[in-house]
Amino acid sequence: MAFYGDQGGVGIAVPFGKRIAIPMSTSIVRIHAAFGFLVAADGRKYDERKQRVISDTATKIFQLEAKDYCLAYSLAGTVGLGPDEDESITFRFDEAVAQAVHALRKVRAITLREFADNVGRSLCETLKAAKRDGKIGTLEGEPLPQNPERQKVAEIFWDGYFLGKEERANLTISHRQGRSLKFHTEPVSLNALVLYGRPEVVRRIIDNDPCFGQYHREPNGSLANAIEVAEQCLLACSSQIARDIDPESITTGPRIHMATITRSGGFDYVDGFHPGTECPVDPAALI
Repeated sequence: MAFYGDQGGVGIAVPFGKRIAIPMSTSIVRIHAAFGFLVAADGRKYDERKQRVISDTATKIFQLEAKDYCLAYSLAGTVGLGPDEDESITFRFDEAVAQAVHALRKVRAITLREFADNVGRSLCETLKAAKRDGKIGTLEGEPLPQNPERQKVAEIFWDGYFLGKEERANLTISHRQGRSLKFHTEPVSLNALVLYGRPEVVRRIIDNDPCFGQYHREPNGSLANAIEVAEQCLLACSSQIARDIDPESITTGPRIHMATITRSGGFDYVDGFHPGTECPVDPAALI
């Protein structure tokens, strides 16, 4: 079956004051401060089954704006699925999320969590239909730490404003032995930096390990600082230092895209960090 994404890396958040490290193959930074929200991600699409880089310009951060909300959603885990018999991709989570939101446009939600629950319910029904029709094959994934009998399919992270309120949430889609698709939504702390990446790598970055000293920037709450902090965190995750610590860090690429979500400006990609932008990087990291 065709599969693009990272199946590994589910884990429990480890708090470091107002900084949180969460083990995961995909590297994503989420920051909330007085200016609003910033979300940053690497652009690497990696086929873990074939151990090869598909692209370094994949988009993992997407825009959602309507009367009731202004949000960014970012994707981790499985991003594309296909049938067992060939390598075609017939189900893409970025498209499925957008279609679910459009279908639910007349369904009223009063919190971001309720909104995410509605999307999760719709995604599970769409996945069930695709599996029943043979469009996708056997579901796989790593066990969820809080419920090892279930395996993660994908995670969707939400950041922004819902009915004028600043909110963050995580939506997890999971299954049990290829069946019993379910979703779970949980809120995420505000006024915090959350870094997702390879377990030992993100732990050392958040814990200010001297080996990553050249990438350390102390957060001060400003937007300019948040951009620099996010960039350096992601460059650290894709560095040779990270690969020496954990060879699986090759799943993180060195090209970065970022978006801000603010009350005054809404959703906007950061100048120089639009999806597909080739930012200055260490050429040795482009493997």
